[in-house]
Amino acid sequence: MLHKQRREDLANLIPAGDFQNWVVRAVEVIQASDGSAAVLLQLPCNVLIGSYLGSYPCNVDATNFEGTISENSPLYREFAKFNHQDYVLVSGELVTVKEPTPRPLPSYQSFEPGTYCTRQEAGKNQYLFAVQLKSIFKLVQPSNQ
Repeated sequence: MLHKQRREDLANLIPAGDFQNWVVRAVEVIQASDGSAAVLLQLPCNVLIGSYLGSYPCNVDATNFEGTISENSPLYREFAKFNHQDYVLVSGELVTVKEPTPRPLPSYQSFEPGTYCTRQEAGKNQYLFAVQLKSIFKLVQPSNQ
């Protein structure tokens, strides 16, 4: 019920699926077998957004990742600059579930804790919403001088 409620809340808040300038923390960036980057980002509300694996159980060679960032894109070059735990500003689009009959509100691709592939502990207790990123910028932390 909680998972269903989160999906419905998100559909009400973001009916078109587009989001802009969200501050998130980089949790995981891994390379899929096609060379693209699969990402996992954490929102302040302890919900994850990012790429997801299209088939389960988890596939160790990562051939079925969706929502990845192409190796030749500017986004990929930006991710190469990040470290684990960096804060970043992202814009993009929530991935919708392809349904046979249209619904009044979209249903976004989401996964309950522990049902998606991740090497990070966050995957065991946080929901994941799949996204396709359009822009990303690393936030620079002020120095303590």
